[in-house]
Amino acid sequence: METEENLNLTQTHCVFFIYYTFACYNNGKVQNAEVQKIISYMKKWEPNEAIGKKIIKETVLWASKIIKSPEEAISTMFSMADYLNTESSFNSSKKELFLLDIRNISRMDNDFSEKEKKWHDLLAHHLNMHLRVSSCSTEDLKNDMKKVKRKKIGFRGST
Repeated sequence: METEENLNLTQTHCVFFIYYTFACYNNGKVQNAEVQKIISYMKKWEPNEAIGKKIIKETVLWASKIIKSPEEAISTMFSMADYLNTESSFNSSKKELFLLDIRNISRMDNDFSEKEKKWHDLLAHHLNMHLRVSSCSTEDLKNDMKKVKRKKIGFRGST
């Protein structure tokens, strides 16, 4: 197995990282119910339970070594969305499913905050999807997009 620092992330690793980061940093804490929901959503992306658990473990270990701050986690989340958008197999149907999961993760605590809605819209923008749930103007979103620093991440082929 590769070291955590050198792990080549796949689409499925990215999906989990984004789900988990969204849950962790949207309100400062991740709840057990959110983790369980994310694990259930991951079955759509990797139906083989053993491989799914391996991907989750690898991603968490990788992130614990690489991600040093909430800002870096958020930056990495959006960089991964950029990567997913370049993958031809990550088509419009998958993007819509992914964004639906993001909205459902946000609603787990019965508070779909404006911050979460804005992050959703920024992810949708990164994925070239015209799905909006926030009250932010297009100009506000564009300005926020400019503020997001990109983090170079290594990837291998799709899973």
